[in-house]
Amino acid sequence: MFYQWQAQFFENGSAAFARKSNRAVTHRQKTIERLEAKLQRKNEVESELLEAHLQLKKELGEL
Repeated sequence: MFYQWQAQFFENGSAAFARKSNRAVTHRQKTIERLEAKLQRKNEVESELLEAHLQLKKELGEL
């Protein structure tokens, strides 16, 4: 029985590990995409705040 399991493992063992690594890559890629979107949104908000700040400085300088 043990030798049958061993033979099955040697025949198909790499496929089991390949599936896990593919899932890990997919999960990692989704995480990267989510973090990139979050960073993009942060940059947009920061840009809007900076623009509002500069506008306010101009208005106060004219007073």
